[in-house]
Amino acid sequence: LLLDTRYNVTLKKGFTSADGIALEEDISFSFVTRDNNGSNYCYTSGMSETFLVGDPTVVEIFCSDGIADNDFKVSLYRYDNADAYKKAMTGFIDSGKNSTKYTYSTDGLEQIYSGTQNLLTGETSWGPKYLMLPDDLEEGYYLADITVDGADLPRIQRHIQVNPISVYSAYLNGK
Repeated sequence: LLLDTRYNVTLKKGFTSADGIALEEDISFSFVTRDNNGSNYCYTSGMSETFLVGDPTVVEIFCSDGIADNDFKVSLYRYDNADAYKKAMTGFIDSGKNSTKYTYSTDGLEQIYSGTQNLLTGETSWGPKYLMLPDDLEEGYYLADITVDGADLPRIQRHIQVNPISVYSAYLNGK
C-alpha cells in the first residue's frame, strides 16, 4: 500500500466468508495509511473530540519517546458556529488525505489561547500522552493547532466541540 493514502473498500453483497456466510448487503469502509516519517512520530487518533461544558478538555497525543520530552506549542481557535465547524471537517473528509497531511486554515478564526507546554504522561512510556486545553472553554466549536518545538514533524490539529450534550461509554472486565 502507498504511504499517506486514503483507501476506500467495498465488499459486495454475496461476498462469502471463510465460514461460508454471505453478506446480505454491500459494506463499505475507508482507511488511511500512515506517513513514514522515520523513527520519530507524533499524531492524534482522530479529527475531533466532544466535551461537556465544564469538563477538562484534553488532546490525546501518541508520539515516540524522542519527541515526548519536547515543548508543544498549542494555539486554540474558535469557529463562529456549527456550520463553519462542519465545513472545516467536511474539507478534510473530501480531501482524501491523511490527517497529518491536511491542515485546516485558521484564517478568519478567533485565536483564544496560545501557549507552550509539556505532555502529561501516564505510567508507561508507550501509552497516549495528553495536552491540557484551557479549563474554561464555553459551549462552542474549536480548532486546536499543535506543533512540536525542535522536531521536523507535521502539525497536529484536532477539532474540539464543547456542548451540554455528550455520550460517554466504558467497558471494563467484560461489563
